[in-house]
Amino acid sequence: MLINISQFGSIRKAEIDTAKPFTVFCGPNNTGKTYVSYLLYAIFSQDFACDSKFIGQIVNMVLEKGEFQMKREYLDQYLAEMETMISQSIGSIFGISDRDVSNFKNFKLKLSLGDEEADKIIQDTPLMWRFQTIDFKFEAKKETHSDKITVAIELRSPDGERMVRQLMPLFVCKILKSWVTNGVNGARMLTVERNSIYTFKTELSITRNELVDSLLSSDGKGLNLERILGKGSRRYPLAIRDSLRIANDLVNIQKTNSLFYEAACQIEQEMLGGAITISKDGDVIFTPDIGDKEAGLPIQISSSIVKTLSSLVIYLKFIAKPGDLLIMDEPEMNLHPDNQILLARIFSALQNKGLRVLISTHSDYIVREINNLVMAYELKKLQADGDKALFPYNDSILLNPDYLQVYYFDYKKIENINMVESILVDKNRYGFNVSSIDNVINQQNDITESLYDTLSFRYQ
Repeated sequence: MLINISQFGSIRKAEIDTAKPFTVFCGPNNTGKTYVSYLLYAIFSQDFACDSKFIGQIVNMVLEKGEFQMKREYLDQYLAEMETMISQSIGSIFGISDRDVSNFKNFKLKLSLGDEEADKIIQDTPLMWRFQTIDFKFEAKKETHSDKITVAIELRSPDGERMVRQLMPLFVCKILKSWVTNGVNGARMLTVERNSIYTFKTELSITRNELVDSLLSSDGKGLNLERILGKGSRRYPLAIRDSLRIANDLVNIQKTNSLFYEAACQIEQEMLGGAITISKDGDVIFTPDIGDKEAGLPIQISSSIVKTLSSLVIYLKFIAKPGDLLIMDEPEMNLHPDNQILLARIFSALQNKGLRVLISTHSDYIVREINNLVMAYELKKLQADGDKALFPYNDSILLNPDYLQVYYFDYKKIENINMVESILVDKNRYGFNVSSIDNVINQQNDITESLYDTLSFRYQ
């Protein structure tokens, strides 16, 4: 899916291709990287249930014939519905007031599929989706090389038919959403505020704040419970609100292990030197490998690296699913260079195992390590001589450059606009360059060499 953005804050124009499993945002501060990350999170994390005419037509076909034929126009119409709903939700996505939403009045969003991508969805993408309750069982199936979707419905109670009719539009929208987003069925964004999510989760509780907001706006006329339940808070951006909801439900979230549990354990062993667990009260506890293992540390008195990575560890242990999108803003935050390098390797391993990854970074260590993983992949493919050349890389972390997409956000002073450009990953498979980082490093090296040479000359 192509995401075309225009007049988005300071960004004049951007085109983001979401087809590749590993995406890197880079560039100077204040160029819109977080803006776009928030927008992508909203697109991929939400289920867009629309009641448009074409959805009703599909539902009628399913109920009458037990099948329907997928068409390109259905995909395009659903994308148009997504565009409208996202554009109307800017206030909720960014946690801003209606007054501030006016700053986005010229914002335009266009979601589209290329012809080849649409044909692949319609003809080559299989489907097996089941949903069941005590009232009914629903199963949708599509074979490869077929555009026909068959639906089997088993009624289990007198209310089954009524429930199916009510929920069928949601099922159809969920199937369409999965296809137009390249199979991304869920997303998680770890914002720069992640250090505080578990420390202050009680004070920042969404439910509590929505209640307070309602009390403050009641003007002595009493509480409107319907308004409390039906209106989402704008106190925080969507990604932070979702993180807070997870933080306040950890007791239940920890009951099922993710397929990426081992990756979380690797972070604990190689970067944290201890284990992150959840208490019976839902509090996050860190237990160091060294010392009294019976006395875990509450998250608020743990080290900065534990605070920074605890949300990633918990996500990988209990929440992540293959095909999901992980968005992490400034993953290098609070990390020593060696841990930045390790985290880059873990990201590459995660995308090799089926988790989509998007990072926004200023770290030269992370960028260089991604390039190293690309070059190591090419050496492995060419069966380069000697294991030493690939040290310390094993096959699980090597990065296929065809799976990597890089975007550079830059501020054009002359035009007074921000632009987003796709950076080519070198055809010779040496990786990519980030000019804003390279220029700063080169300038600093020049200053260091000049000072060193001058100082050495004076002391001769």
